[in-house]
Amino acid sequence: MDMETRFTAAQRPLQGGRNKMIDTEAVAVVTHDISRKNFSHQFGRSKVALKEKPIWRKLRVLGTRLWLDTGDIEEAEKLWCSDFEALTTNNTLLNNEIQKGIYDDMIHDVAETIRKATGNRIKSLI
Repeated sequence: MDMETRFTAAQRPLQGGRNKMIDTEAVAVVTHDISRKNFSHQFGRSKVALKEKPIWRKLRVLGTRLWLDTGDIEEAEKLWCSDFEALTTNNTLLNNEIQKGIYDDMIHDVAETIRKATGNRIKSLI
């Protein structure tokens, strides 16, 4: 089901007046769809070439589970190797990338999509 179909299915009129709660199910469906936009599962095949780096391999042998922590997706693509288990970020690292402006269009698009999904009831929150 494409994003527009799911988005339409998620829209439901809210009951009651202006002070009623937001339809969180609609927000959850839209958020799920946004997060998976342009995602194509490789069914067990990595899009990234499997490569190991000796320095990381030594740490893994000692029992360390490696996570790459960055807000810069381009840098993550350069550094990523099969020794890492996960990619994560934090508010400070992500804020550094936001200050560069690379997320500006995405933030606007996501905010507009969520506004539509909630009947514009969260305009003041975004």
